[in-house]
Amino acid sequence: MLKANKVKALFLCCVLSLVLIYTNSFSGLAMGENADFMNDGFIRETYQSEITMVSFDLLTGEREEVTIMNPLSEREVMNGTVLDAPGYMPPGYEASISGMGGGTVTPFGLYGGLLVESNPYVYGVAHIRVNFQGTSQVSEGSAFVFADKALLTAAHVLDLGYPIVSIEIRPSRDGSSYPFGTIMATKALASQEWLNGNHTESNDFAILEIDTSLTNQTGLFGWTTNMSVGTPIRITGYPKVIVNNRQTYKQYTSSGSITGLTTGKVSSNNTSTDNGGSGGPFYIHGNGFQAVAISARDTGENNGCRITPLLAAILSTYR
Repeated sequence: MLKANKVKALFLCCVLSLVLIYTNSFSGLAMGENADFMNDGFIRETYQSEITMVSFDLLTGEREEVTIMNPLSEREVMNGTVLDAPGYMPPGYEASISGMGGGTVTPFGLYGGLLVESNPYVYGVAHIRVNFQGTSQVSEGSAFVFADKALLTAAHVLDLGYPIVSIEIRPSRDGSSYPFGTIMATKALASQEWLNGNHTESNDFAILEIDTSLTNQTGLFGWTTNMSVGTPIRITGYPKVIVNNRQTYKQYTSSGSITGLTTGKVSSNNTSTDNGGSGGPFYIHGNGFQAVAISARDTGENNGCRITPLLAAILSTYR
């Protein structure tokens, strides 16, 4: 009987050892490329197998719910699998911090960073104008190309409480000059969570679909979920900048670094393209021009809707 108990105890010890080895190995995999997500509890809290988006057809006026399935399983996400994608900018078209352009610039919401006119302009960043039914109000913001016929922007730019009539997209707008003309969005998609009133940064994103192929002319942004506090970033967009008492409608770029990360938000106190820059990219300059966030509402610091593994999975369905 004693011998049997010893054998049983030895067996249990072996099983426990194997469990510990497996657990440590699994944790090591999960902590690999996405350590910051595990540290802030991001993956455990927010894995979703699908997301409900609401699609607004701007040609027919129809509205419908669209379910986008997450192509990754929970185990794949826990193991560090992400659907990052590279970007591409035609040579010489990247933003550089050089040259302010003419006139005296009075930017809004600048938190100690340097805001300058893009030189040269980033072709993949567009000025957008949203027209609504039942009001003369318009909403203006920014967007950026992430797929051949799709752009990302901020949901709040499209949301003034009125039905959308049209969305005008002008890539690389320079004042009254539209190098790529005016392109009309055919569809706009926003998350059901945002439309239900959950107006957090994590839901402040929208996708604009178009019928025109842009990427051969403008290039496109990639995206990455790999970021940390201190990562240098740039933000490019069309903030409301006044020169000689007139809005410039020029493209501006600010430079800084990530100062805070939460589940669905990226913060940077050193960069801002507030008031019109919403919807523009927070991005890593070079390295495939990868976006890390979408410029969102300004609440005392410059915040962006973080490119999470789920949002990256949604974007990947357009590539």
